[in-house]
Amino acid sequence: MEKCYLDIGMKVTLGIFNNDAEHFFPSKVEDVLTDHIILGMPMKQGRIYYIEKGEKINIYFPSKTSFYCMEGLVEGKQYEPIPVIIVKPVGEPCKKQKRNYFRLNIALKAYIKLPDCQNPIKVYTKDISAGGAKFSSSLFIKEGTLIEIMIPEILDDLWLRAIIVRTEKNYQAQHSHKYDIAAQFTEIDEYAQDTIAKFIFSTQRKLIRKGIK
Repeated sequence: MEKCYLDIGMKVTLGIFNNDAEHFFPSKVEDVLTDHIILGMPMKQGRIYYIEKGEKINIYFPSKTSFYCMEGLVEGKQYEPIPVIIVKPVGEPCKKQKRNYFRLNIALKAYIKLPDCQNPIKVYTKDISAGGAKFSSSLFIKEGTLIEIMIPEILDDLWLRAIIVRTEKNYQAQHSHKYDIAAQFTEIDEYAQDTIAKFIFSTQRKLIRKGIK
């Protein structure tokens, strides 16, 4: 590798493909060699997740203010003294818009502003990605409506512009928030995207360690 953004001890997320879907696992950089990276084996609920030699994986990691992905080829495995995989990078790290599709199911307090309405409305997210969010609301909001949304736990008081792409009534809702509403961000800068992506991976890491996800 002419240049490597990874350092020993850095926490990363592995993207492993199975059944036409990408699954994510927390990992750590154990060593950086001339042509290979030594990574902790992917684990699921305390057990090693099987991965074959010759399999391609994605390595996701933050670097400064940006978020990167590097493709790699698994060329070896070792179980002692700790279980690791030996990965050869395929190409240089690059920023990937694919992070927009990483979606986390999580309930967070959020606020939305509707056109011609000065007072924000409190809602709760059902899931979130760097490309948009789904939330439950007590109000019906028509598809195509332009809104602003703020999620304090992730972006403090930063408002993001979005458009409603889908509104459905949740007949199983046991509370006043009976509408499920999907919104797509229409104006979001790189800082906000990276912050959301890092929040998703950090939360996924915690859930996996607890055996929840």
